[in-house]
Amino acid sequence: MSLRSRIQRAFRLRGLTVRPDAALAIENVLNHEDDALASLKMLLESIKKKAKVGVPVDRELVAEVVADLSKDDSDVVLESITVYNAKVMPRLKFNQSSNQFFENTKSKSISEARYFAVRERLIVIKQRLLRNHSYKKAVMGNIDDTMRPEDDNQANFFELTEIDSLSAKAGKKYTLGYLSRNENGEIIIEDLDGKVRVDLSNARFADGLPTFGSVLLFEGRMRDGVFHVKSVQGPVPEEREKSLFAHPHVDFLRRGRTRPTGNELNDLVMHEKGSTDTSFVILSDVYLDNAKVRSDLGRVLETCATLISPVPALFVIMGNLTEQPFGELEGQVSSSQFKEYLRELGQMFARHKNLVQNSQLVIIPGPNDPGSAGLLPQPPLPKVFARHLTEPILGVSSEAKITFGSNPCRVQFYTQEIVLFRQDISNKLHRHCVTMVNEKTKVSEHLTRTLVEQAHLSPISQSVRPIDWTLDSSLRLYPLPNVVFLGEGCNQYSHTHAGCKVANIGSFALDSSFVIYRPALVQEEFSSLPQDES
Repeated sequence: MSLRSRIQRAFRLRGLTVRPDAALAIENVLNHEDDALASLKMLLESIKKKAKVGVPVDRELVAEVVADLSKDDSDVVLESITVYNAKVMPRLKFNQSSNQFFENTKSKSISEARYFAVRERLIVIKQRLLRNHSYKKAVMGNIDDTMRPEDDNQANFFELTEIDSLSAKAGKKYTLGYLSRNENGEIIIEDLDGKVRVDLSNARFADGLPTFGSVLLFEGRMRDGVFHVKSVQGPVPEEREKSLFAHPHVDFLRRGRTRPTGNELNDLVMHEKGSTDTSFVILSDVYLDNAKVRSDLGRVLETCATLISPVPALFVIMGNLTEQPFGELEGQVSSSQFKEYLRELGQMFARHKNLVQNSQLVIIPGPNDPGSAGLLPQPPLPKVFARHLTEPILGVSSEAKITFGSNPCRVQFYTQEIVLFRQDISNKLHRHCVTMVNEKTKVSEHLTRTLVEQAHLSPISQSVRPIDWTLDSSLRLYPLPNVVFLGEGCNQYSHTHAGCKVANIGSFALDSSFVIYRPALVQEEFSSLPQDES
């Protein structure tokens, strides 16, 4: 029996029909295989999964299946990595009646966007908190201390009282709200429907960096129209898996999509855990106008291309991309100079064909780089600059993967979510903290608690760090990601809170420090180049 006849018979046995040109294409492929029958069986198994019932298999489907089966390990790993910029992420709104998120596609004015974003931050935290067995919402007529044992430490739960109900009955109350100031400069807390003046003079603060603009949990008593606070803490966080379980079909990263479940999810988990050789290299403060930094970057690229096997699947460079500020004044980096620095970066990467073909390059701007209007999230580098970096690399391979990310942006690796954020956020929060920070705890640990508990990358007043309210949802940390990598100009650190790892990459310009991350192990390696080798 001829090979063509075997192909047609094999299709019939599986209940499939095949067009003549598709059968010819399969025959041509099998003629180059050592074991044609085994290869035919493998092809048919994949074709049957993709074929539509009652539709003959055509040449295009055969080409797609052959391409999938021809991929090597590096192809599979690269396709498992997706970078999401702020503008492509879904703008999800929580419906308190159905307790579910839905995608909000309606455009809003800036004032409307601000109003809804502020409300949504509180709503998201509150629905998370009320799933915790220690908390429940108080019911009118049943909100006094008689519902709670005298010893708070032995209580089964804490009742949350809405602000406009704090005066309903005397006694100790727990309420959730924004810490803010009113038009008279008085300190207040406010929730969705009310606000109340507060006295924090005797308040005890838990670890964290609370600021005006933070959502906090307050314990206290009403007296003479003022809520006298005894203790303040961040809202109890919820681990990633619990949040995902509460919203099983919501894809928090992709618009118009549902999250994988069942066998599809199990396959992703299996591939993720099996990718033990996969690594990401992440650098921050890569000053391209500094000769030493460029030299050090060249050494890192050389090491990645020749000594790490397989080469890193992801190579991330965060700004600021120049030491001197960008602008046209004397002492600043001009537009033409910036383009030239990017072209030189592209040429450095293009010298390593192994990296070009097997690694995805991601560029994330810093606060002082072009395109920033002083708002978060910060857009990717403008195309007028970006092309100067891509041209040398695409000259080596037209299939090179280069992504210009927003700041922040997200990376999805199979089921894992990784946040990349270039911002000196700890300095801002520490400087505007409303209480004395517990010096027995490191500032980086305070920061980790704050970001995780606030479920937001910029839990601070708009006057301190302006936000594009139409994209506020892209700054959320809900559900908690697996890892948040920060680009801060201080020493490297890593802490975990509620299962979420928060790590600082360090400043490459300061001490040649960077991070190698192994996603299958959720493990970072703090690295730096040896100095003064001569």
